[in-house]
Amino acid sequence: MTKNPILDELHATRERLLVESGGTISGLLDRLRAEQATSDRPTYKAANHAIQRSGGGDVAANGESAPAAR
Repeated sequence: MTKNPILDELHATRERLLVESGGTISGLLDRLRAEQATSDRPTYKAANHAIQRSGGGDVAANGESAPAAR
């Protein structure tokens, strides 16, 4: 591993959590979501804003932006 004990501990913890969650990212995400659902900690919920185009330009018939002018 590295010569940095903090990074070594971080990598070991990540590996342990992954193994405890069935060895898959989806298993780890399921575990983390379940833990979050039962936690009393506040969570951040981003506002659902539509993405706005900037800089003008034309929009093609299929809704895609035209390439930027050079």
